[in-house]
Amino acid sequence: MTDHGYDQHKQRAAERQKEQSQKGRDIGSIPPPKNKQRRDRCRKDLPLYLKTYYPETFALDWSPNHIAFLADVQNVILHGGRKCVMMPRGSGKTQMLTRATNWGISYGYRNFIALIAAEESAAEELAEILIAEWETNQRLAEDFPEIAIPIRALEGINQRAKGQTCGGKRTHITWTTKEIVFPAVEGSAAAGAVIKCAGILGRIRGMAKVNAQSGKTQRPDCFLIDDFQTDASARSDVQCSTRELTLNGAVMGLGGPGKKIAGLASSTIIRHGDSASRLSNRTLYPQWRADVFKLVEKWPTAKTALEKLETYLEIRAGELAQGIEDHPKATAFYRKHQKTIEKGGRASWEARKYPHEISALQHAFGLRSDNPDTFDAEYQNNPKDNNASVTGIHIPSSDEIVIKQYTHRRGTVPDDATRMFCGIDVQMSSLWWYIVAVTEDFTGYVVDRGVWPEQPALGPYFTLNQVEQGGRTMMDVTGDGRPEGALRIALETLTRGLFDRDVYTADRSRKLKLELCLIDDGYLTRVVQSFCRSSPLAVLPAKGVGVTSKSTPWAVTRRKPGERRGPGWKMPTVIGTDQSRHVMIDTNDWATRMAMRWATPIGTPGSWSLYKAPHALNRMLSDQLSAETATETYGRGRKLFEWSLKPGCENHWKDAERMAAVAASIAGITIPGDKKTSGGKPKSIPGISNKAQADASANKKRKPTLAERRAAMKNKKRDR
Repeated sequence: MTDHGYDQHKQRAAERQKEQSQKGRDIGSIPPPKNKQRRDRCRKDLPLYLKTYYPETFALDWSPNHIAFLADVQNVILHGGRKCVMMPRGSGKTQMLTRATNWGISYGYRNFIALIAAEESAAEELAEILIAEWETNQRLAEDFPEIAIPIRALEGINQRAKGQTCGGKRTHITWTTKEIVFPAVEGSAAAGAVIKCAGILGRIRGMAKVNAQSGKTQRPDCFLIDDFQTDASARSDVQCSTRELTLNGAVMGLGGPGKKIAGLASSTIIRHGDSASRLSNRTLYPQWRADVFKLVEKWPTAKTALEKLETYLEIRAGELAQGIEDHPKATAFYRKHQKTIEKGGRASWEARKYPHEISALQHAFGLRSDNPDTFDAEYQNNPKDNNASVTGIHIPSSDEIVIKQYTHRRGTVPDDATRMFCGIDVQMSSLWWYIVAVTEDFTGYVVDRGVWPEQPALGPYFTLNQVEQGGRTMMDVTGDGRPEGALRIALETLTRGLFDRDVYTADRSRKLKLELCLIDDGYLTRVVQSFCRSSPLAVLPAKGVGVTSKSTPWAVTRRKPGERRGPGWKMPTVIGTDQSRHVMIDTNDWATRMAMRWATPIGTPGSWSLYKAPHALNRMLSDQLSAETATETYGRGRKLFEWSLKPGCENHWKDAERMAAVAASIAGITIPGDKKTSGGKPKSIPGISNKAQADASANKKRKPTLAERRAAMKNKKRDR
């Protein structure tokens, strides 16, 4: 054979091999649906679709809660919006939502779904459910052949997806747990639809996919977030807020500018104040249509019912101890006394019970007996809350604080505010400051708060550790590599800015200036005291002391010459010492006082409230103000509350708030119910320069300028 003939032979062999390979990759023509009527009946009926195509998964009858929930899910997939549900464990919420996404894609209602969970691996587990259904569910294969046939042709070998064709055209299918791209088959409503997986704290922003057919960029038009918090994250205010910001920020922006996205979320409330409970609070998040369902809607309360129930549970426990899982003797007793035991009770899902059980209430009684510590959270979405209150005092939660807002924006205060005070908490990397305007009856309006240096790169919620590890520190900004030098420059810069600040009342009739500022001297004490001693501004060093029930109350100790005292604070004499005049604060006393201020309703003398702002922007502040919990203690003939920091929380602004409140008390403002300090309001505050006190006094006494009076008149006319 000549060389030319051999080349022709090789070319023909290659063409035959290519043709055979193409035939092997081509899946052939797609048959019509086997039962088109069955498929069409489910087109606008999600509950029927679930029962029809997943009968083993949804074998039990729907409860009224299921029916209402699925109607909302269907509406969101069809028309957009946001739906959040908190269902008891085992109610099938994850199974319903994952199959609902299949429904949305199969009928072409949605073409890009983001599957999001607490971790990316958990989201991939959701994708595995969808993959398994298309590979094994015979009814889906019969009625949606344009989707199922290309998928099954892969035979579980993902590498085949790259070259797969249908009628000579590539299907562009991708079939992995990280990303699913549905086959592009002519006439398929799901052609090119995408499902992508992510963790709630993973790479979510910019999620997109270039459509291989059209070349256009696709962005998510629907997201499903399943169990977006873990047990650990639910117990951390910081992690909860981080998840909420992501959920209502990055996730809601997945669709791109101006695009309405459909959002579905499910979870279980692990503790009051976690991400799930906040998302279900319509006051905090009115944009979410949230439902909270319980396994038992009403427990029996009759005394006879409780007595019979206790006997049933005793018999049941005995049989379980013997390894008799279906406890027939206990069930026989329950059957005999069922009407008595269940009188007045009501379960939410009558079909939820084991085969050997009589009713859903019996099943619930067993679950509660087996899981006494977690039942309220896992099945009732109403966890036990050990930190909400103690005897004699209500401790406001972060949710209660964040929604307690007066009517004016940051930096403007109501007309009745007359004086303004500040506290600064000193950390190694940063200064955390807090300004409050108060009335003469100690009603407080939070004017502003912040961190110096500012942390624009960290967003609206961050921690001290983030500032120290990746933010801007005092040494970075001041350029002084010595902690002492950096702190001195930082204090000079911050306090000058705060004291120079003008804060106007809402009608612009009065201008408030900062009157007194307390600065924490727990870190680099000598630097703080030296700064305060030399500053021309009204600043004083302050130190917190936890006076416990075992300690001698300050009020009964002998007052030394030159010492000043007030409720929960004192200014020791420094004669004969090398210390500057400073304030000692009873942190337990003032934590209790401030809890009462936040628990006092707006409009009542002594109530404190935040400036008006979106909840997400105030959440970091409210988390810190609610970061401590109290324990009731007794000692030396008195009762008091001892406060401690909750695990995983930070309280820098709470410390600053304590100092600002004490500054108001030092200046002579009395909390309702307290006795005025003996001797009345002091003419001067030891340790502060005469000039600083003169400036503060002039600010309190001065009359409005002509320009301010004209502005006030103009505002009143406008309001009328």
